[in-house]
Order: sequence, then C-alpha cells, then structure tokens
Amino acid sequence: MTFPEAALFEVGKSELKPEGQEQIKAFREKAIEELDHADHVTITGYTDNVGGTGDNAALSLQRAEAVRDYLITLGGDPKKFQVSGAGEAKPVADNSTEEGRAKNRRVEVEVIGVQK
Repeated sequence: MTFPEAALFEVGKSELKPEGQEQIKAFREKAIEELDHADHVTITGYTDNVGGTGDNAALSLQRAEAVRDYLITLGGDPKKFQVSGAGEAKPVADNSTEEGRAKNRRVEVEVIGVQK
C-alpha cells in the first residue's frame, strides 16, 4: 500500500494530519487480518529530491516512524514493524515537475509473510 505524502503530512513535516490518520485507520481496518497474521510489516518513507540528502533521509524515516506509531495505537503489534527512510532513492516519477515530486513523497507499507 502506498500513501502519498500530501494525504498524510504537511510539506516538510512528519506529524500525521487528521486526514492521514483516517487513511491509515481505513487501511488498518481493511487489512487487519493480513497485518495481524504477517511475519512482519515494512514501512518505508520516501521524499522528492528537493533539500539536502541527509535532511531527506531523516524526514523520510520520521514519516515512516509516524505511520508505524499510528498503526501501533490502532492495535498493531510493535514487534512486527520494520521502518526505514529511503530519502530521495527510488523515485516513481520525474522530480523535475511538481506533480512528479509530489508522487515521490510517499510512505509505502508492505505486509510480508501472511500466514493463515
């Protein structure tokens, strides 16, 4: 599941917006069985290429941590979450346009090893 930055955070911030909390809550409710039965859940934050590499790496990690922390408040098992910040690595769109940069600012949640 990929969450666009605009839905979750203000530009340059890592605190979840109320709309972002609602999106994550809806994801948790929809995927509760998969999340509960997963071996682990990887949460990776990304940024666009604006700003310094170190700042982007830190911001992307803080955003991934914010998503993890909110999932935990919704009942997620803290031992299952692995977070990382990839900064501006692995863009999914062209960073030379605002639209492309917006797509690159995202948080991805991957549920791994779902057991029945």
